[in-house]
Amino acid sequence: MTAEPRRCPYCGKELFPSIFHPDQRICSAPQCQKRRQIDCRRSKYHADAEYRLVCRDSDQKWRIRNPDYQRSYRQEHPAYVEQNRRAQNRRDSRRRVHDPVKNNLAFDLKSISVDIWLVGSELGSLENLNTHLVNRKSASHAGFSKKC
Repeated sequence: MTAEPRRCPYCGKELFPSIFHPDQRICSAPQCQKRRQIDCRRSKYHADAEYRLVCRDSDQKWRIRNPDYQRSYRQEHPAYVEQNRRAQNRRDSRRRVHDPVKNNLAFDLKSISVDIWLVGSELGSLENLNTHLVNRKSASHAGFSKKC
């Protein structure tokens, strides 16, 4: 008894599922199996936080073991370097167009209120320190006046 024929979603060829794997959806061609594995890993990466951490740690360990890989790759592949430079320039120009607010040099200056807590036996007279801080705060704000 054989299962109904199906179409492989990757290559479009007709496949007959194995009697041992009646739910088979992908043909046995190596290219299709490779794409199936990649898709499976990609969906697991997005769905499983622990798997993402394992992958990130693995990548970091590889980079530590191969510190000069990127530099040597770029030296051996100048076409890749140029293509990447052009793509980065396009992304940068698109970002400048979409975020014009970040292009100006004006800064939004605001004052903030801060409480400072000092703890310790060697502080001495806190009254003098508190008076000093209050006087200093009022002196620092005296130089700024709001002009409309």
